[in-house]
Amino acid sequence: MKNNIGNEGFTLIEVLIASVILVIGLVALLQLISIAVYGSVAGRDITVADNIAKRLLEDMNNRSYRTAMDNMTSGTVTDGTNTVYVYGSAFTSAAYARQPVTVGPRKYYLNAQYTDNTPSSGLSTVRVYVNWTTTSHPHTVSFTSYFDMS
Repeated sequence: MKNNIGNEGFTLIEVLIASVILVIGLVALLQLISIAVYGSVAGRDITVADNIAKRLLEDMNNRSYRTAMDNMTSGTVTDGTNTVYVYGSAFTSAAYARQPVTVGPRKYYLNAQYTDNTPSSGLSTVRVYVNWTTTSHPHTVSFTSYFDMS
């Protein structure tokens, strides 16, 4: 019979090498989780901003152009529950004002600009921008749409 005394288990060097490999893998995994969480939050913010802008454009699309513009010059458009959009009072200029829309912990600012008879006679160009800031980094989502002025 063979006697294998002293050849059982792992050596200290093998355990240390395995520990180092495990720590490197865990650090990489934690960085991946951090990136995934950041991407998820950024995606949520973009989706919220997208929905705010689309809600305004849909509201304008559901009204006649003149009614929507008259409502803009009076200063407000209502989303059914809250008055969240405030615009500039100059009817034919591209002036606009900012009003915060709070969703969760973040404030989004909706800006609307419109220019009559652009790109051609009878059409109006409406540009909608939604801005927000995360940890001192500004972000913007923008849409451009064209409306028949009749």
